[in-house]
Amino acid sequence: MQFNGDAHYQCSPEAFVEISTTPGFVAERIGPLLKDPVIENPQERAVSAWGCINPEVVPAKVRSLVANKARVEYDEVWTQVAPGDFRAKCTLAVKGLPVSAEFNQTVTAVSGDLNQCQWHVDGDYHVLIPLIGRSAENTIFEHLEQAFERDRRIVNNWLIGHAGEYPIAQ
Repeated sequence: MQFNGDAHYQCSPEAFVEISTTPGFVAERIGPLLKDPVIENPQERAVSAWGCINPEVVPAKVRSLVANKARVEYDEVWTQVAPGDFRAKCTLAVKGLPVSAEFNQTVTAVSGDLNQCQWHVDGDYHVLIPLIGRSAENTIFEHLEQAFERDRRIVNNWLIGHAGEYPIAQ
């Protein structure tokens, strides 16, 4: 299934990329999804995370399949394509289950103002489990809007909590 989302942030595109790949931020962002996540910066402008999925965040029909078995692996790698313009390729795989997601993120300066950025994400996810895969995909789709809103709050709270570390537009 396809998904997409947009947000406007009061920081530079460079700051957004830096925040997005900070292990502490990633732990907060994916905290509910994984139990005891391991997060690393394998290189500049990249982040990887992995850990067992938290069974409480998956539909009840699937919980017995994932309980302490399904390992989520997430990779996000950003490249700068122009001044104030970044692209990320992201992958999420659930080892032990036929579940995956691939998506792209873009972050660009707003109207040439390098202290504001527009973030966009779009991609596809698949749950290929006979009989319940489509139901699981529909449940995930229902929660994506909430997840995007949660992500907006996390980024904005991060910017407030780390005021002075990143340029914030007035």
